[in-house]
Amino acid sequence: MKADQYRTLYDLPALAGLCSMQRAVVAEWSLDESVRRLKRLHYVLKGLAHAFSVKICAEPIYELKTAFSYHAYLCAEQVETIRRRVSEMREPPLGLEKIPHAGLQLLLDELKAAPSTLDFVTACYRHLVPALMAAVARLKADAHPLADAPTVRVAKLIEFELQELAEFGDAAVTCLQEAVESPVDEAWLQCIEQCISSAGGIDGLGQDNPSLPGPVRSQDFKYDSQPKRDERFRDPFNAGVNPEAFLYDDQFSPQDKTLMMYYKRIRELDVPEMMSSILVDLWHEEPWGFHYEMLRQMWDEARHAMMGEVGFVGIGLDWHQIPINFTWSRNLNEQMDARQRHGVLFFIEQGL
Repeated sequence: MKADQYRTLYDLPALAGLCSMQRAVVAEWSLDESVRRLKRLHYVLKGLAHAFSVKICAEPIYELKTAFSYHAYLCAEQVETIRRRVSEMREPPLGLEKIPHAGLQLLLDELKAAPSTLDFVTACYRHLVPALMAAVARLKADAHPLADAPTVRVAKLIEFELQELAEFGDAAVTCLQEAVESPVDEAWLQCIEQCISSAGGIDGLGQDNPSLPGPVRSQDFKYDSQPKRDERFRDPFNAGVNPEAFLYDDQFSPQDKTLMMYYKRIRELDVPEMMSSILVDLWHEEPWGFHYEMLRQMWDEARHAMMGEVGFVGIGLDWHQIPINFTWSRNLNEQMDARQRHGVLFFIEQGL
């Protein structure tokens, strides 16, 4: 009986709905290829999470700080999913930390050293993320839908979440192009594209171009750990408000304390500024599990800040008129090393 003549009982969908029998009998996929492609996706997604972390502290625009925190977290979740899937198909050592291609390495190094915010979001959301999505779509289509069903599921999940990044990023680029007078650095963006093409694309299926571009900005890159805020943050050095003392003072009403809680929440923007600096400084010193948990918590803290923003907007209060200081993150980043900053963070979290 040929596959196209095969019938299930009552003509129920075959193979748990994963695919048709005609597709299932096509055996042109190998686990070696599955692992190879997953490892390349893993390398780029992990590097992208790191690039977002690099940008959070010195990026002044509030909406981008919080978005970078979220997108770093999404990339981390995808990396974790890929690591788990590869471990199901291979015995250790898994080789997940190996650099798959010099072009991808230079791509991520250049991304961290982007000349401006507009350059970074353009390269990230209009060049790298679309290339990632194309590679994920090919993996979803090429992997055997039955034998490698877990990999197909991983590809579907990654594709779904990358779509969020792409939609936000495309809108962000358009907004910044209208607001910023300086144009993008076309020579630098060309380097980004050349890095991708030199590697044969993210998944290496394109024509491998031996012409790897030289570094444009990455050789002079220096991480900026000093927090910056946009013009809406008035008097950012004003540390005159102590929300903790206010919240535990019985003389204030629950309504007053709700307002102070909104303030306390939006002020937590300084936590991603500090945590991102730990991630950057310890990127090569701590295992992936450390960074995964830190990226998750960093997103939690950014989300807290946005909850405070929503609270103020919900009651019609203009939070731009409130002094929201950043002395906590600034002092920690300037006066302590990464281990000491992490110790402060650990102490605070244990006391909650």
